[in-house]
Amino acid sequence: MLIILTFLFVGCSKTDKKTVASQLLAETNEAMTDTTTSIESSINVEVQKVKKDKLTTYVQVVGEARPYREVELVPDLQGRVEELYVALGGQVSKGNILLELNCEDEKIAVKQAEASLVGAEANLQDVLNGSSKEEITKLKANLEKTKSDMKIAQSDYNRYKKLYNEEYISKQSFEKYEQQLISARSSYQSAKQSLISAEAGPTTEEVKSLKAQVANAEASLEKAKLNLSRTEVKAPISGIISSLNIDLGEQATNSPILTISQLKKTRIKSYVSHSNVNKIRIGDQVQIYFPALKQSFLGAIEGVSPVADEDKKSFPVEIVVDNPDYIIKAGMYAEVKLNTSQSSEQLIIAQSALVEENGDKFVYIVKNNKAHKVKVETGISSEGKVAILAGLNEGEQVVVTSAEYLKNGANINLIGQGDK
Repeated sequence: MLIILTFLFVGCSKTDKKTVASQLLAETNEAMTDTTTSIESSINVEVQKVKKDKLTTYVQVVGEARPYREVELVPDLQGRVEELYVALGGQVSKGNILLELNCEDEKIAVKQAEASLVGAEANLQDVLNGSSKEEITKLKANLEKTKSDMKIAQSDYNRYKKLYNEEYISKQSFEKYEQQLISARSSYQSAKQSLISAEAGPTTEEVKSLKAQVANAEASLEKAKLNLSRTEVKAPISGIISSLNIDLGEQATNSPILTISQLKKTRIKSYVSHSNVNKIRIGDQVQIYFPALKQSFLGAIEGVSPVADEDKKSFPVEIVVDNPDYIIKAGMYAEVKLNTSQSSEQLIIAQSALVEENGDKFVYIVKNNKAHKVKVETGISSEGKVAILAGLNEGEQVVVTSAEYLKNGANINLIGQGDK
């Protein structure tokens, strides 16, 4: 450049030389500026298409894993443990025999109840069968005998009464014959009634009474058998033996002897605030993270208390999560994300696309490999996403990385693109 200028100066006056030099320097600076702009490096960015979607908001709470169901078992009867079939941590199914208590007294009670039932049934059957001809004949003969005895007693009474009235015998002697007559009359009436009853058959009241005796005997037998069956302590639910407080040969009392816990499902007990309790519903899906396991699980809300806990000043919530491999243990700490709202379908972008300036929010959209600054109005946000109420159109591409380094009109180089 200096050579060219020197050459030009050779044929010019001093004034012309200054004018030409100024023009050449201005042209040179303009050319250098254009060269600098043309070689300005592009900024590497990732972009995302603006799309319509529903945005869900969450509230995070903590909870504790508990068995889905748990039963502390207290035996119905007290007694010494004769057999023990379970161990701590063992699995049992509903109806399995867990242990057996000494049952000698219960066996005796069953035998006695069986004998009482046999006797009651025999009495009822005798009455229902009625009296045989032989029994009727015997009753008639007995009636004749008591009638004859009564006549003799009456004759003796009459004779000794006369003697007593004439003071030939003492009052004590007379009263003996008087009592014999009374007894004879009673025997005759009894024999007469027995014959009448035998010939007429059993009354409705008699049959009813005997049937009631049979029913009572049957109930006593059932109770005795029930007590005997209770010496076999069975599992009321399926699950795992989570505590065992008794051993072979020890005496079972009215205290819990073991605990059965169901852990194929786990119940998470948590609490929500007054402001959020009406935003959740039974059946809502819930995300649960266990730091001890470094794993997340999907559960569902099973119950929401309408009454706040007095100590915690918040509302109890119960969440159920499947636990088929038993890796979630009772007592484990859990982080729970509760769905509190879901928006209608609207434009959604990544929150990282937003740039704030003086209280306003902007994004950069991509056109012809250049960044164009656009002012936007935002709505709710959740989990790194934000709703756009105004300023963007579906399908436009927005910069989601390095947006804070961009200026309007800056050259960009796309290094990533996709619907995230």
